[in-house]
Amino acid sequence: MNKKVFIVLIEVILFICSYAQMKLIPYRIDEKYGYCNENKQIIIKPSFDFAVPFDKYGLAQVVKNNKVGIINEKGETIVEILYDDIGEFNEGLAYIKKDNKYSFIDTSGNIILPFLYDEVSNFSEGYAVVSKDGKYGFMDKTGKEVIPLSYEKCFPFSEGVAIIVQNNKYGCINKSGKIIIEPIYDMLDFNRYGIIPACKEGKCGHIDTANKIINKFIYDYVGVYLNRIFVLQKNSTIYIIKNNFKDTIIVNKYDGANFFTGEMIVVNKNGKYGVINIHGIEIIPPEYDEIRFLKNRYFTVKKFNKYGLVDKNGKFILQTKYDLIYPFDDYFAVAFNNVIYGYVDVYGNEFWTK
Repeated sequence: MNKKVFIVLIEVILFICSYAQMKLIPYRIDEKYGYCNENKQIIIKPSFDFAVPFDKYGLAQVVKNNKVGIINEKGETIVEILYDDIGEFNEGLAYIKKDNKYSFIDTSGNIILPFLYDEVSNFSEGYAVVSKDGKYGFMDKTGKEVIPLSYEKCFPFSEGVAIIVQNNKYGCINKSGKIIIEPIYDMLDFNRYGIIPACKEGKCGHIDTANKIINKFIYDYVGVYLNRIFVLQKNSTIYIIKNNFKDTIIVNKYDGANFFTGEMIVVNKNGKYGVINIHGIEIIPPEYDEIRFLKNRYFTVKKFNKYGLVDKNGKFILQTKYDLIYPFDDYFAVAFNNVIYGYVDVYGNEFWTK
């Protein structure tokens, strides 16, 4: 091969590879959104009223005139901007809403069934919750209703088990639709490792998927997460149980626990909120009016009616100066005066032109 031709070929390949690896970020100029690269060079011209970051499929929702559509990373339209709402893709499908009814689309933009349902969930373990005329059940990815719409409420499957509600009581079914835990509980949380947090008659404990009691119903709060770590609260004492009940950490300096996620526990004291880890070590002091855990391992914290962003080590990423923070992976839409202003990243870089 001619040496000059070979060099040109290598340059073309490198260009294609660099383009394929390029991360596109929503960028606002004046009142319109497009996309830029990490150097803030415009790649897709701002022409949308709002835009969200691209997902793992290389697709993004964009908004014009209060309608939603989908584009790819080349700026090509995959789903026309005609719809009232489009969800995130999960297991290759996303819900789509038009005229107050829901359907689903695939990553090619194909609508897989008519707009039939009043309410739907994302797909989980091959099934999605669907609702019509106030009754809930499940459909599979072909659009077949595999579990009849006969419940007051259903929640997505987790490790082969789904929570259902009948007569305002919670129970569980398997993927064949068989009731494996009768609806007798006031609350059930998602199944993890075959263990389900449950509450009944004002007290909480843990059961397994055969309805066998794992932890007695004597607690005010219960949770279970990674590696079968239990978090329980009785009165104002928090118990963190690890290593198959061999190790118990007792924390009694707070008024209680509010929720448990990942390796972090949100606690409260004197009406303020903070965070401890599963070792009982304080990460964020209880001095905030509100704390929310984001799916990408960050916390939003609220103080004096302003929001900031803190990482799992307690380090501030964004100071408490925003009216709202909306998470999108490692980029966050932020609002001033309750109007979305644009995106910032975890380093505080702003992606807009003032």
